[in-house]
Amino acid sequence: DICNIFGIFERSLCHWQANQEAFGSVAPPMYPTQGRPYILGANQAKRIYLLLEDTPEMYLDKIQDWLALAHDVHILKTALFEHIRDVGLTYKVLQKAAAERDKIWRKEWLKDINTHFTASHLVAALTLNRYLAINIVHGSVNGEDFFDFIVNDVLSVMNPYPQDKSIIILDNCAIHKMNAVREVVESV
Repeated sequence: DICNIFGIFERSLCHWQANQEAFGSVAPPMYPTQGRPYILGANQAKRIYLLLEDTPEMYLDKIQDWLALAHDVHILKTALFEHIRDVGLTYKVLQKAAAERDKIWRKEWLKDINTHFTASHLVAALTLNRYLAINIVHGSVNGEDFFDFIVNDVLSVMNPYPQDKSIIILDNCAIHKMNAVREVVESV
């Protein structure tokens, strides 16, 4: 009857009963190989979730400060973020708001980045255990860059089917779907 009421398996109930008898709790004690326990207790986590319901635009550093002042808990932003993520809460509002926090500083930073750096992208072909071909493209990778990479770098190290290195698998990126890429791969 208990299993039907709560929608659980009988096996789970038996495990909990065995744990209760053996350890005095339905949860078994933590073993060193299980990793670290969460820094936040259940009560503190619930208060964070309530806080986020009221103010979803709150920044992680402000949540850190609130935890330190209200609960005397000191937690890194990454650990706080992972805790929020692990319980299934998405936090896109926070990330977007943090990126737009100081518009003047952000504008200067972007101007500085664009002045001193150009983005580079790594294009790579992988086997199960190593890189097969690598190329660095300055700026964005377009269809022409990808086609050149396949023709000049990848196909030169490929073998006829059914030998090793004879199959190319691409994902659903738009530049991977070009007919010219398919034609040149199939011709080789």
